[in-house]
Order: sequence, then structure tokens, then C-alpha cells
Amino acid sequence: MLSSARSRRQVPLVSLRSPLPLMVAGIGVTLLVIALATLPFRAQPEPVQTPTLSDSEALTIVAQQVRSSAAAQKVMTDGQTRFNDGTWYINVGNAHFHFSQRNRLVVAEDDQAIQLEYGGGTS
Repeated sequence: MLSSARSRRQVPLVSLRSPLPLMVAGIGVTLLVIALATLPFRAQPEPVQTPTLSDSEALTIVAQQVRSSAAAQKVMTDGQTRFNDGTWYINVGNAHFHFSQRNRLVVAEDDQAIQLEYGGGTS
């Protein structure tokens, strides 16, 4: 009669008083956290480096940064643009400027560009 009573009850595989289930769960959670922390995340793909501005828009961005209207007019009429790998390059005579397509901060590359930007003329 005792054996029939015991067979009706489910006997757990591991005693609930044993620390083994808690240790196995802790190790499993620890391994999961380590795996998530050490696996490299996929980097976002680089956007295609195609120009999103027209040549006249690139010239306008540079012309807005110069201090005089005569220099801005010179940029718009004499400026030549080139796009390479996400960066716009603008040449106005011997003056060279560039800016990235992403942040559009105009940088004067040489003394002639600095003179054109601040003084209004080139040497």
C-alpha cells in the first residue's frame, strides 16, 4: 500500500531542499550575461557615400561662411566643387575649402582660403 501511494505522488528529480537547482540557474544566468556582454554588436552599415547636395548647394554652404559679399560672390562664380568619400572639396582660385557631408562645417585649408574667408580677397 505504501508503494501505491508513493507512485501516485510525483517524486521530484532533485530535492527542493537541495541547493543544486539554484546553483544551476545562477550559473546559467551568469553565462548568459557574459555571452551578451562579450559578443560584438553589429555596427550600423555606413551610408552610401553619395553626394546629397548639388554643386551649387555646396558652393552656397561655403559662400555663407565668408565674411564679405564680394568674397561670397567670388565663391559662387569661380568656385569648383569635387565630392570624394563623404567630403566636399571647393577650390576658389588658389583657396581650398572642405566640409563633410554629415556636419557641413567649412574648413579653410590654406592661407589663401583664410584670406578669402576673412579678408575678402586672394593674393
